[in-house]
Amino acid sequence: MTRPHVVTLLLRWLTLPVHPADLGREHDALVDALLDSPERETAHAHALGTLLAATTGEEPPPGHPAADDLGTALSLLTRAEAAAIAAARSQEEADARGGSVPPSDAVASLAAQLDALASRSFELSDLGLARPLQAQARLWLVGAAQDPLAPATLTLLRQAIGDVEGERHRRVLGQSFAVLARAAAAGGRADLWQDAVEMLDARLGPLMPRDLAWWVAGWARQVVRLDSRWFRAQRTREQAEALLAPALASGTPVEVERAEAVRVELGVAYALNRDHDERPFLDVLDEVTAGLIADLGTAPAREHILSRSAALALRAPSRPERISTALTAWLDAARARGPLGPELIEQYRSHLERLDAARDGTSPGQDSQGDAADLPPDAVPGVPAGLYSPHAGVRVRTLRSQFGAWAFMTANASEGDAFYEAVPILAELYTRGIADPVEDVREEAVVFARRLIYGYSHRGRNPDGMTWVRRVIADTAGMTSIRCHRAHVLALADYRTMDTDRLAILAANDRLDAALVGSQADYAICQRALLALWRMREMDDDDPDKVWASERVVPMLVESIDNDEYEQHDWPDLIRTQARWLMYRHIQAERWDDAFRNARTYAQWMDAEPDTEQLRVVGIYHLGEFAALAGDPASPHRDEALAMMDTARRILAKEDPDVLAIHEARATIQMAGATWGRDRSLALAEFDRGLGMGVRALPHDPDGTHQLASWMTAWGRWAFIEAERWDSGDHDGTERPYTDTARAALLYLRHRLHAIDPEAEAHTRDLVRLAAHPGTFLTSQSDDDVRELYALLVPLLDDRRDGADAAKVRELAKKAGRRGRGWFGR
Repeated sequence: MTRPHVVTLLLRWLTLPVHPADLGREHDALVDALLDSPERETAHAHALGTLLAATTGEEPPPGHPAADDLGTALSLLTRAEAAAIAAARSQEEADARGGSVPPSDAVASLAAQLDALASRSFELSDLGLARPLQAQARLWLVGAAQDPLAPATLTLLRQAIGDVEGERHRRVLGQSFAVLARAAAAGGRADLWQDAVEMLDARLGPLMPRDLAWWVAGWARQVVRLDSRWFRAQRTREQAEALLAPALASGTPVEVERAEAVRVELGVAYALNRDHDERPFLDVLDEVTAGLIADLGTAPAREHILSRSAALALRAPSRPERISTALTAWLDAARARGPLGPELIEQYRSHLERLDAARDGTSPGQDSQGDAADLPPDAVPGVPAGLYSPHAGVRVRTLRSQFGAWAFMTANASEGDAFYEAVPILAELYTRGIADPVEDVREEAVVFARRLIYGYSHRGRNPDGMTWVRRVIADTAGMTSIRCHRAHVLALADYRTMDTDRLAILAANDRLDAALVGSQADYAICQRALLALWRMREMDDDDPDKVWASERVVPMLVESIDNDEYEQHDWPDLIRTQARWLMYRHIQAERWDDAFRNARTYAQWMDAEPDTEQLRVVGIYHLGEFAALAGDPASPHRDEALAMMDTARRILAKEDPDVLAIHEARATIQMAGATWGRDRSLALAEFDRGLGMGVRALPHDPDGTHQLASWMTAWGRWAFIEAERWDSGDHDGTERPYTDTARAALLYLRHRLHAIDPEAEAHTRDLVRLAAHPGTFLTSQSDDDVRELYALLVPLLDDRRDGADAAKVRELAKKAGRRGRGWFGR
């Protein structure tokens, strides 16, 4: 890869989104762009690859002295990124414990070095990197500041935001605002938070990326929750909701659901604000909940606020009848807006029954015969009395009644610290139930251990969750009933995501293998596929067996789709990810039949409404990578390549004709490159056609998502270099005319690639150097090419850059102008 292409990709790295779901897709697209480059083995490309790996949490290798400022910048970015991610993880763990960690000195040191380098480097300035890298460094410095609220830190934040352009720096902005939110909430300085948000909104306005707006609005909830002045908390809430307005107005389901989920959390934070002591909490909660139910547009968000508010109301110091009235009103209002899920309705029914029982002085856990009238001395407060009944039927009904009840629902991440209050109840429901001699009771009990594991996991407390994982594995060992066996299998699988001891994970995987033998239950099919996928991913990329292990995984993933009862995994996405990787590896090895098979698999499992990434993959692989085969009449795979390209055209034409135009241009250029070794004249004609298509399609790729501009300029320079290498070579002692070289140079200028090429200055200097010698371009056999070439080159001359060559080119241009008109040589 040439250095300017690294610059282009580095600038794309600066635009990676902050939302975790989007980050993975965009990161993979960037990795693919790096791998797709014809010159991907340079030192800068490897340095960029290391940076991309660090972005996903991999520890970078020790740094090596860089040859230039770009290499140094890439090294500093990589180490700072790794340090920032490590610091963020430490802070998340501390948040889960209710503690804090000191700012990262490593991030501060590396960011300061990057800022200094970007400030003084002419090289980075010429590449257009100085200002973006300074903004990145300064935002890192804000996030690592000893006092995030100090005037100097806020000034630095203001300067960095002033250098932010478009979608760049979303992740580091998110990190900085997270640090600022914690400090503002703890220090009671919501005013400083509001100033920073206002500054960001003023800078980006309607161009603010929606995932950044979602992130900042989400962190505002912490400021709202802890503000000592309720009216200022309301202002913070309104400001955050204003950031979400473009997403809510977009009509895009994913963006609307994300925004409304944050609106719910902002409302709950406002209801929990500690300055509401002068008003009954339930009155405040009722006001917030009713307002949100009336305003929220999606059913999931309305169900979210109903669930959150019910959990809070049940803990409120209010009379049961007052709480019952509020819950009934909320449920009726939400039903009037649209249908609700049966689980939520059942949850509310259970709440109302418990409130009625409390008002009547009875317990909803009691049966009509009073089986649980006498509680044992070790009974846990909050656990229904029916769990202690001597009658198995009562114990079974009691456990079933707790599915979806308050303690059960607190495991959801949205319920916050309420989960810790419910832990003794969940623990008792599981512990007493799993030890029951009756199998039906044990079957009903295991789900409560799953809720404990789930609750701890979603609060970043995996060690506590692993305590219950190990407990479940031990308790259910040897049990064959469906739910207990399922709990045993899922607990063994939890090791892969919750434990950090690799030996323990490997041992658990072996035990999982044994537990899955012979089972065709739905959960067994899914877990068998996930285990195979994990093992395949753990293999070294250089291991030749990895490709075939991946091939074995794909049909297992396909089989899992109809067996994932709770739709916990995006199986089509997992299938596409494997098919794309396999396509790439088979193409590299020229195993064309396998490449075609995986290309068909990818196309088969695309979404009904493919996103940009899926369309990009179809364009690059299905249309582009098979172009060389389609363009070779002698290839035995030509017909299948043409068919695959037609499939890609149909997909792209249906979804986005503009994207089709982009990738048609890329494919034509790629086909020209593949033709070069067989017929240079034909290749140059195809380059001319493909570059013309690219020029027309460029307006459809304004942000470089499909790398059309970099593709055109890289191939344009490549054609010139290859033509000059051939024309200037040793041909049995005879000199060749520079016909192909002149033609390649002309195509670069004719299609104005110099206007979009980050390396235009250096390449134009090469053209001028060659044009200044009468024994090069002027020897071309095409008079028309020579005249047009010099006519286009003269306006690009720069006396300071080109020196004496500029005057020589102007002189030779006069001769070129007389070519083919009877005046040549006069």
